[in-house]
Amino acid sequence: MASNKNQHYVPRCYLRAFTEHGDGVRINLFNTDRRRVIPLVSARHQCSRDYFYGSDAELEAAIQLLERSYSEVLRRITQDSYALTDEDSALLRRFWLFQYLRTEAASQRSVEVLNAATDAMGLSGVEYRAEIKRAVLHAMRTFVENIDIMDDMSTCLVRNESRAPFITSDDPAILTNRLYLECLPRLGKSFGLSQSGNIMVLPLTPSILFLGFDRNIYTVRDKKGWCSLKAADDARAYNQHQMSNCRANLFFQENHYGSEVGIEFAKIADRRPPARHRIHTMIFDRSEGDHDFYRVVEPEEAREQGEMMVHMEAVYPAPPRWPIHLGVKPKGIVFTNGTGAGYLRSPERRIGKERPFRRVTLSLFGSPRSGITLA
Repeated sequence: MASNKNQHYVPRCYLRAFTEHGDGVRINLFNTDRRRVIPLVSARHQCSRDYFYGSDAELEAAIQLLERSYSEVLRRITQDSYALTDEDSALLRRFWLFQYLRTEAASQRSVEVLNAATDAMGLSGVEYRAEIKRAVLHAMRTFVENIDIMDDMSTCLVRNESRAPFITSDDPAILTNRLYLECLPRLGKSFGLSQSGNIMVLPLTPSILFLGFDRNIYTVRDKKGWCSLKAADDARAYNQHQMSNCRANLFFQENHYGSEVGIEFAKIADRRPPARHRIHTMIFDRSEGDHDFYRVVEPEEAREQGEMMVHMEAVYPAPPRWPIHLGVKPKGIVFTNGTGAGYLRSPERRIGKERPFRRVTLSLFGSPRSGITLA
């Protein structure tokens, strides 16, 4: 049996840096549903549920080990003259992945996708609370099975020297992709953890942010693992990811910053997707050689056919702007085999009898402020 009944899906060791005085006691909150600031609430009771991970003592111990390791890395990062090491970078990638998969919002998205798919197929749904529990345990298995999936991503720490502090949220580990969001929407493709052009974002403190990026697509001028952010608009660009992605609550350290959080949230509220998934139902259309082709139809028509294919597509919010220091290379390198797998950073993780992957160079034009397009 787990020793802690109240289990945090955003750990207290993470939120501590955003609490008043950094002491882990009280934190300022902006609730997006009510659009109001709630000052200095108890940090202890934020982002937690009774037995969120179940009652497995071994799982609880493994989570606590990762959180202690994160705390040690954060302590080193905040020391003067720190240079990002390979070991700390690897730990931050693993912590980001675990945090990306572990939150209530992530589990809720999994539940919504499954329920939408079962509805499309005309199957009965499942009870909400029980399914949330299963989604959490599935997320834990996904983490173990894919623990190294982001290890090929380059990383750096962003030092915020602007007047706008970084904020965080109840779903703070952000996966985004400028290549897919700006270049590929017309192709009808989404992205996952293996895709080219991925960007990982996780604020660590109001003045430090962890950034992971695909160096085959983007360029960051960093020195000893650090790059500096001087413009408040660039800090706000990172904060907009928290505002677009959070489930209900944003967190920030200084009470006086609450009014600006409200103003900035109002600017991007319409960019929050009403749903974080799309469901496509397809039925068999024809065969050509070794390939079968399907066409998209309404769920009712698909159910009448008796056999169908259901495709689930993740929906990611697109930010209004990107930080200026995250540049785009004129020539980007991706791997593709022309299937629905899309553009991958590396083909090694793909298995099965798919067509072979080939390396492709994309001509990317534009600037961080004007956007990018495929040549």
